[in-house]
Formats: sequence, structure tokens, C-alpha cells
Amino acid sequence: MIKIDRFFLTNIEKDIKKKIMVRSITHLAIQLGIKVIAEGVETREELLTCRDIGCHLVQGYLVQKPTTNTKEILKEYVNIIDLIKSDNRVVHEECKTEVYLNKEPSLTIDTNMSLVIDCFKKYPDLSILPIVNSNNEPIGILEQNKIKRKISNAKQRHKKVKT
Repeated sequence: MIKIDRFFLTNIEKDIKKKIMVRSITHLAIQLGIKVIAEGVETREELLTCRDIGCHLVQGYLVQKPTTNTKEILKEYVNIIDLIKSDNRVVHEECKTEVYLNKEPSLTIDTNMSLVIDCFKKYPDLSILPIVNSNNEPIGILEQNKIKRKISNAKQRHKKVKT
């Protein structure tokens, strides 16, 4: 685990340099498989910013005042859960994945190749077709240009056999 000092968290939501520093440390730690604790979180804004950045845990007066009595330490902090649930900050459109999502038709692994070709004909701008399993989970893609190439090669081989 790595603990990020309160110095970097105080007013982090207003200080872009602190935000970049904490985000960089957090993302590096995550890539290395290290959990990140944000230390000294005292405001709702600091909590939400730490959550947005990807910190795994927070500690500070916002969560609970320091104590030596282990019976006062809770398994779940309802006040923190409520703060996170009440987060109604505006999410900019460019931050939403669905803005960039192409909702293409998908086929199952047992789809006949003639239906694949028909689908590419029906949707001429389509370059790929997602393939899903019986649970509708993606398992791969078919690329139109590769399908066309295989069909073309098969036709050429067929012509050679006839001549």
C-alpha cells in the first residue's frame, strides 16, 4: 500500500497540479498492483476527487476522528456512502463512454456465413461485426475486409479448378 499525504489532498479539487500529481501516483500504483490510501480527507470535494482519481481507500476526519478504541471503528461508514450516492456533479458529455459507442449489430458464433455476408451488405458502412456467445458476451469480431479477401481467394481457387 501507498499512502498519499494530506498535503497533496488539501483543496485538491481546486489545484490542478495536486490533482495531476495524485492522479499520476495513483495510476502508477494501480499498474504496479499497489493499493492507494488518501490520507487526511476532510471535505466532500476531496473525497469525490480521490474517488474520481481512483484511490482505493481514504482516511481522515470526514470518515472518522482518530481513535484508539477499536470498537468505534466501523465496517461501513454510512455518511461516506451517502456522500458518494448524492454526488450530482455534472459529467461532461465527452467523459461518457456511450458518446463514443457505436451500437453495431452483433451475431452469435454459430451464425451461418451467408448471414454474415448479408449483414455486411445490409450495413455497407460496417467494417466489423461483433460476435457474442450464448450469454451475449463479446468473444471476437469479424472484419469485413478479411471476409471479402477470403471469399475472393476462394472464388479464384474455384476458377482455377474449373479451368
